[in-house]
Amino acid sequence: HTRLVSDWISDVCSSDLPASASTFYHGNAIVTLMRDALTKAEKILAQKGRERDVTEVRDLFRREMEADLRAAVERLTGQKVLAFLSSHHLDPDVAAAIFILDDEL
Repeated sequence: HTRLVSDWISDVCSSDLPASASTFYHGNAIVTLMRDALTKAEKILAQKGRERDVTEVRDLFRREMEADLRAAVERLTGQKVLAFLSSHHLDPDVAAAIFILDDEL
């Protein structure tokens, strides 16, 4: 399950594939960590001091994609997603997506 989740989230969340993505689970939590996940456009904006714009666009994207991300994890795990959390740090370029399921895997 975890490899499928990593691949799907990496593919959907970035037009450029992250340098690495790994997914692990513990109890009822699935966590995907990505390194070098910024797109080329986001990197340029961040280098030009527009970090706030990058963060706002990433937050907008997360809100728009949340239903699709939840549905994919539910389909892949057979569990209902109770909560989805996502965050990104610009320097270093790391991102995390966390899914809290209704039962342990």
